[in-house]
Amino acid sequence: MKRSLICRAGALLVLAALMLALALPAAAEETTIRIRSAEDFCAFAEKCSYDAWSLGKTILLERDISLSGAAYLPAASFGGTFDGGGHTISGLELSAAVAPAGLFGVVSRGAVVRNLRVEGSVSPDG
Repeated sequence: MKRSLICRAGALLVLAALMLALALPAAAEETTIRIRSAEDFCAFAEKCSYDAWSLGKTILLERDISLSGAAYLPAASFGGTFDGGGHTISGLELSAAVAPAGLFGVVSRGAVVRNLRVEGSVSPDG
Protein backbone atom coordinates (compact mmCIF):
# COMPACT_ATOMS: atom_id res chain seq x y z
CA MET A 1 0.00 0.00 0.00
CA LYS A 2 2.78 2.40 0.99
CA ARG A 3 4.77 1.58 -2.14
CA SER A 4 1.73 2.13 -4.35
CA LEU A 5 1.14 5.53 -2.75
CA ILE A 6 4.78 6.51 -3.31
CA CYS A 7 4.58 5.44 -6.98
CA ARG A 8 1.39 7.46 -7.49
CA ALA A 9 2.90 10.53 -5.85
CA GLY A 10 6.02 10.17 -8.02
CA ALA A 11 3.90 9.83 -11.16
CA LEU A 12 1.94 12.94 -10.21
CA LEU A 13 5.15 14.90 -9.67
CA VAL A 14 6.50 13.82 -13.07
CA LEU A 15 3.20 14.75 -14.72
CA ALA A 16 3.20 18.16 -13.02
CA ALA A 17 6.81 18.79 -14.12
CA LEU A 18 5.96 17.86 -17.72
CA MET A 19 2.92 20.14 -17.75
CA LEU A 20 5.00 23.01 -16.36
CA ALA A 21 7.75 22.45 -18.94
CA LEU A 22 5.19 22.52 -21.76
CA ALA A 23 3.52 25.66 -20.43
CA LEU A 24 6.67 27.73 -19.85
CA PRO A 25 7.78 28.26 -23.48
CA ALA A 26 4.32 29.54 -24.39
CA ALA A 27 4.16 31.82 -21.36
CA ALA A 28 7.70 33.17 -21.59
CA GLU A 29 7.51 35.55 -24.53
CA GLU A 30 10.70 36.85 -26.06
CA THR A 31 11.63 40.34 -24.85
CA THR A 32 14.13 41.20 -27.62
CA ILE A 33 12.74 41.45 -31.15
CA ARG A 34 15.11 41.73 -34.12
CA ILE A 35 13.92 43.48 -37.27
CA ARG A 36 15.77 42.65 -40.47
CA SER A 37 13.16 43.33 -43.18
CA ALA A 38 10.03 45.27 -44.07
CA GLU A 39 8.03 42.11 -43.34
CA ASP A 40 9.54 41.94 -39.85
CA PHE A 41 8.66 45.59 -39.25
CA CYS A 42 5.07 45.12 -40.49
CA ALA A 43 4.63 42.11 -38.18
CA PHE A 44 6.00 44.18 -35.28
CA ALA A 45 3.67 47.11 -36.11
CA GLU A 46 0.67 44.78 -36.24
CA LYS A 47 1.47 43.40 -32.78
CA CYS A 48 1.61 46.99 -31.47
CA SER A 49 -2.13 47.31 -32.11
CA TYR A 50 -2.47 45.81 -28.62
CA ASP A 51 -1.21 48.70 -26.49
CA ALA A 52 0.48 46.62 -23.79
CA TRP A 53 2.27 44.17 -26.13
CA SER A 54 5.47 46.22 -26.45
CA LEU A 55 5.88 47.06 -22.76
CA GLY A 56 9.25 45.81 -21.54
CA LYS A 57 10.37 44.75 -25.01
CA THR A 58 13.50 45.88 -26.82
CA ILE A 59 13.28 46.15 -30.59
CA LEU A 60 16.56 46.10 -32.51
CA LEU A 61 16.67 47.28 -36.12
CA GLU A 62 19.57 45.30 -37.58
CA ARG A 63 19.78 46.85 -41.06
CA ASP A 64 18.33 49.60 -43.24
CA ILE A 65 14.88 48.66 -44.52
CA SER A 66 12.46 50.15 -47.03
CA LEU A 67 8.71 50.17 -46.48
CA SER A 68 8.06 51.08 -50.13
CA GLY A 69 5.31 48.80 -51.39
CA ALA A 70 4.84 47.14 -48.00
CA ALA A 71 1.38 46.71 -46.47
CA TYR A 72 2.30 49.04 -43.65
CA LEU A 73 0.32 50.75 -40.92
CA PRO A 74 2.01 52.64 -38.09
CA ALA A 75 2.83 50.83 -34.88
CA ALA A 76 -0.33 52.03 -33.11
CA SER A 77 1.02 52.13 -29.57
CA PHE A 78 4.63 51.61 -28.54
CA GLY A 79 5.84 51.32 -24.96
CA GLY A 80 9.23 49.60 -25.12
CA THR A 81 12.68 50.50 -26.40
CA PHE A 82 13.22 50.77 -30.15
CA ASP A 83 16.91 50.94 -31.00
CA GLY A 84 17.48 51.73 -34.66
CA GLY A 85 21.20 50.94 -34.39
CA GLY A 86 21.92 53.96 -36.61
CA HIS A 87 19.90 52.41 -39.46
CA THR A 88 17.26 54.03 -41.69
CA ILE A 89 13.67 53.08 -42.31
CA SER A 90 12.80 54.58 -45.70
CA GLY A 91 9.74 54.58 -47.90
CA LEU A 92 7.33 55.80 -45.22
CA GLU A 93 4.22 57.02 -47.08
CA LEU A 94 1.25 58.04 -44.94
CA SER A 95 -1.84 60.09 -45.70
CA ALA A 96 -4.74 61.57 -43.77
CA ALA A 97 -6.34 58.12 -43.70
CA VAL A 98 -4.01 57.27 -40.79
CA ALA A 99 -4.14 59.29 -37.60
CA PRO A 100 -2.05 59.96 -35.67
CA ALA A 101 0.37 59.68 -38.58
CA GLY A 102 3.99 58.64 -38.22
CA LEU A 103 6.13 55.54 -37.88
CA PHE A 104 4.58 55.17 -34.41
CA GLY A 105 1.02 56.29 -33.73
CA VAL A 106 1.61 56.83 -30.01
CA VAL A 107 4.85 56.52 -28.07
CA SER A 108 3.92 55.84 -24.45
CA ARG A 109 5.41 57.62 -21.48
CA GLY A 110 8.69 55.94 -20.59
CA ALA A 111 9.17 54.43 -24.05
CA VAL A 112 12.42 55.08 -25.91
CA VAL A 113 13.07 55.44 -29.65
CA ARG A 114 16.74 56.05 -30.41
CA ASN A 115 19.44 55.78 -33.06
CA LEU A 116 16.87 55.76 -35.86
CA ARG A 117 16.48 57.72 -39.07
CA VAL A 118 13.12 57.74 -40.89
CA GLU A 119 12.65 58.91 -44.49
CA GLY A 120 9.37 59.35 -46.33
CA SER A 121 6.33 61.56 -46.31
CA VAL A 122 3.25 62.27 -44.28
CA SER A 123 0.62 64.21 -46.23
CA PRO A 124 -2.78 65.52 -45.15
CA ASP A 125 -4.44 64.51 -48.43
CA GLY A 126 -4.88 60.88 -49.41
